[in-house]
Amino acid sequence: MIKATRVNNRVVAFIQGKLYEKEFKPEELISVFEAIANVDEGDNAEIESIKAMFISEDLATTKAVAESQKVLKSAKRAQNLLHFIDDIREFSHDYFYVQGDSLYLKGIPLSIPKNIAEKFIESLDDEAEFNKLKNFWMLLSLNPNSRCREDLFRFLDNHDFTITPGGYFVAYRNVEHYSGGQEDEDFVKEITDIHRKVRAWKKSPANYEVYKTENGYQKAKVGNPITEEGAELIGNLADIFNNMDAYSDTVYTDAHSRTTRIVMGSPVSIDRNRCDTNPTNQCSAGLHVARYNWLSQGYFGAKGIVVIVNPMHVVAVPYADAGKLRCCEYLPIDFIEYDEEGQIIPISTEEAEIEYAEYTSEELESLIEESKDSIVDHCTKSIIGDEFTVNQLKDILSNYRKSIDDIKQELKDKVVKL
Repeated sequence: MIKATRVNNRVVAFIQGKLYEKEFKPEELISVFEAIANVDEGDNAEIESIKAMFISEDLATTKAVAESQKVLKSAKRAQNLLHFIDDIREFSHDYFYVQGDSLYLKGIPLSIPKNIAEKFIESLDDEAEFNKLKNFWMLLSLNPNSRCREDLFRFLDNHDFTITPGGYFVAYRNVEHYSGGQEDEDFVKEITDIHRKVRAWKKSPANYEVYKTENGYQKAKVGNPITEEGAELIGNLADIFNNMDAYSDTVYTDAHSRTTRIVMGSPVSIDRNRCDTNPTNQCSAGLHVARYNWLSQGYFGAKGIVVIVNPMHVVAVPYADAGKLRCCEYLPIDFIEYDEEGQIIPISTEEAEIEYAEYTSEELESLIEESKDSIVDHCTKSIIGDEFTVNQLKDILSNYRKSIDDIKQELKDKVVKL
């Protein structure tokens, strides 16, 4: 039976786990309560008719208009894509080529998914956005799961995930403290906080050293040591953050299995073959990351962290579309900080992703070396799709490294301007 109550002329009802309320005219109240009392809860059509009673005509009209605008926008994007493909057939393009009715990025033998292709067209006049998307597709194309290649961008776009200049995406999760004493955990928090501040200034953490003083841990530029009595040099800020487990015993884990070893600044990974790639399973084997709203719900653990994810390492984009996905690797880069209004304070990812890009490049280089004249089974089945030749992989690696070098230069230019 649907529970309902009345407050003056406002009716409040609890239907299928959700709260519905609306102000009715006095003469409508009896018929509303009769309909609620006599509904067959096993009949979906009757349940939907009760829900419809609580949706005002204005709201219904607004939803209809929004849906209509969404359809028109989608049609416009599709039309622009067709025109763009026709133009390339006739005039060619510096970055793209066409086969059949599909669009390709030069150097990558996989057709670009429709939603990514449409976004490429929208960003043609925005160099930063275009390069960001190009790096994202270069990495995503190396994902051996064709379903992930098709679905990931739509998922990220629908849930407002941020794609970084290097082509990674920013995600969130909660963790639990697993090992290490309070002093160790405080050390990790302080180093992470210093690292965050330096990145926010568009400075390189490699240009700073960390000292332990009577007032806690403090940073100083390399070559300008802290000379106060008792100050102890701990090490280079970048080296400490990227090798936290060498300086601290603090380890975090997931709340569900408590088997994942999570150390700030170090890639967290599991064998891709251990992950469930079935998108119909919303919660299953793999490393889980999500959009920011999952933090407030307390899932995964009690402490929120920021991670960056290589699209190459996504293993499943669940059809349930709840804002959570599975991957086989992510890089934890910071703890969550909130402003006075409870909103997550954005962080700079540039330094972290440059360091992670070096790791990615080494990973790809290792695979290319392993492959010799052809991609070995380990690569084709577990890490990279078998659509690529060795030379194509080398070209992707070369182009990606060039993109990262460009990002490094832009970062240096920002530092100079500051």
